[in-house]
Amino acid sequence: MKTRGRPKKNQKALSSTEIIISALLFIETEGNEGLSMRALANELDITPMSIYHHVGTRIDLLNAMVKKVYEHISSHNIQLKPKEVIQTLLSNYCEKSLSHPRLSLCLISSTELSVPELDILTETIQNSLISIGLTSEQSNAYLDILIDYTHGFVMAAAQQYQSASEEIINKRLNISTYRNAIQLILGAINVNYITEEE
Repeated sequence: MKTRGRPKKNQKALSSTEIIISALLFIETEGNEGLSMRALANELDITPMSIYHHVGTRIDLLNAMVKKVYEHISSHNIQLKPKEVIQTLLSNYCEKSLSHPRLSLCLISSTELSVPELDILTETIQNSLISIGLTSEQSNAYLDILIDYTHGFVMAAAQQYQSASEEIINKRLNISTYRNAIQLILGAINVNYITEEE
């Protein structure tokens, strides 16, 4: 016969997906520093060992969280032109990052996280730059410019999202502002001019 009432910690079962989704919500309220296995376990009313069993270490959990947010990030319409592919992919990345500002800050600042989805994103952007007509050296230079600007924008916007009012956010660092800036950067790529200069 089953008893009623709140389940004990050692009786409550959650899937790894449920833990990851809960962790995504938790990090946005408590920050990266507040995301410990014990704190998350208390929030979910389970034991820390349950989390270790389902998702592994704290780094494994963060990797799973990043994978959940950025999965399929490199998907795009194959009929798009190279510059349109770059703008689409970077905008997707920025939009997802701004939806999870504290996780994105953790991702940018960490050297421990391994994110295959973002490696594929970077490779796709570089291939698109080469498709425009740039050399490998030139594509590396523009890739660095695009990534540095994107990370700088995300970091500034993520900090703003944590402290500013919605009215200020809408007027300043939002996804529309980012798309316009990337369009300007891509518009400045002139293969003929670069070739003549060399």
